Amino acid sequence: MRAVRAFARLVGGLAVAAAVTAMVAGLVGFRINLTNSVPAGIYRVVAAPVARGALVSVCLDPTNTAVREAIARHYFPEGPCPGRLLPFLKYVEAVGGDTVVLGDAGVSVNGQAVPNTAAVKVDWVGRPIARAARGTYHLSATQVLLLATHRPGSFDGRYIGPSETSSIQAVLKPIWLI
Repeated sequence: MRAVRAFARLVGGLAVAAAVTAMVAGLVGFRINLTNSVPAGIYRVVAAPVARGALVSVCLDPTNTAVREAIARHYFPEGPCPGRLLPFLKYVEAVGGDTVVLGDAGVSVNGQAVPNTAAVKVDWVGRPIARAARGTYHLSATQVLLLATHRPGSFDGRYIGPSETSSIQAVLKPIWLI
């Protein structure tokens, strides 16, 4: 019984240490990513424009239908963003002026198919997943399409559609990847 309690204290202590480390890293301009959407590692906030190809930290819009469903189903850990979500790391795939097509087979930008962007239709327990309407979107100057094609089915623009640039917190560059 003592060994179990000691192990529980160790695990609890490691969890607290990880949380404090992540919080301090965020305060000094670093982000730690342990998800599968982009490579796990440590990223640095950089002074760079939000442009096609940039990796960004973003707070998803909690009023978006797909995001609202994800919150209700507890798909993601809680965090400091509106809707109590953690910031997401995504790549800017399309910017204002671009034409985006969200289709059943995947996403295309300005007529070019983006690999690994077919949306998953059901979650791991077989429930249908809400998705932005399939169709053509002409992005305004204040919109971007955010994707993470590192892992099939990543929760991104294929589900939520275009995002407002105002939801972007920072542009990031990797400094150490696992």
